[in-house]
Amino acid sequence: MSNEKMVRELGIKDIFSTLSQAGLERVASQYGLCPSDRVLLPSPTRHIKDPPLDKVGIYVKTMEAGLRFPISKFIEDLLSHYFIHISQLKPNVMFKIVAFELLCKAKNG
Repeated sequence: MSNEKMVRELGIKDIFSTLSQAGLERVASQYGLCPSDRVLLPSPTRHIKDPPLDKVGIYVKTMEAGLRFPISKFIEDLLSHYFIHISQLKPNVMFKIVAFELLCKAKNG
């Protein structure tokens, strides 16, 4: 089986986090997350679609795309209107939402 075909056959449940504790601490520091946010390193056997009951899985790439906490009222309202949970958004979608919000703010002041 070629590598290309093998990659296409992988699903979200086949991919696990490779983030280290040091990497998590860098991400938390870089994006202004504080200890009260209770950011935890995912277990090596859990994937983003299966976080512990009281946690939410967020891609590091989503933070790189512009998501910040606490989330803006605009993003909160958008997610609520469409009945979408923040963990359902892929990084490229979050980038588009954040960019749209910034463009609206720039246009309207």
